[in-house]
Amino acid sequence: AAAAAAAAGAADPADCAGVRGDALSGVTLPPYSKEDEAWLAFMLAQYLDEEWLEQPVHQKIGEAAAKLYGESRNAGEDDLVAVLAKMSYGLKDMWNAAGFTEAFEGPVDIANRAAEFLMLKIGREVWSYGQSNSEVQEKLKKRLGEYEALRAKQTG
Repeated sequence: AAAAAAAAGAADPADCAGVRGDALSGVTLPPYSKEDEAWLAFMLAQYLDEEWLEQPVHQKIGEAAAKLYGESRNAGEDDLVAVLAKMSYGLKDMWNAAGFTEAFEGPVDIANRAAEFLMLKIGREVWSYGQSNSEVQEKLKKRLGEYEALRAKQTG
């Protein structure tokens, strides 16, 4: 498996040195667009609704995470780890007061999922699901397509 992943140019999660090297090199996000916030809010709300059950709080969580993302990017951050930290700590600080406690995932989970969506959007693979990784990535990529289709419908 490691040889196949290396041949394909992808990091093999079983190769700790390869994955660690990829993580240490960092992920630089593309230039910021205000549209990114709407995209991220949609992706997170859709994920939570599909993964758990539809709840109005999911839209609010998506919007809050997206706002934190925008604040971080507008402050000049383009390193995914720094943006992830801003979202994670920001969500954690507001979680109870904002009424997000009825969600089935917490602030760190939401920030991590946002980071995965951002990585997929720029064509990077995510390695957080072990054996089910391929199936989960296909679901996440499907959501990317759904967003693009809805956006095209609204602007077309």
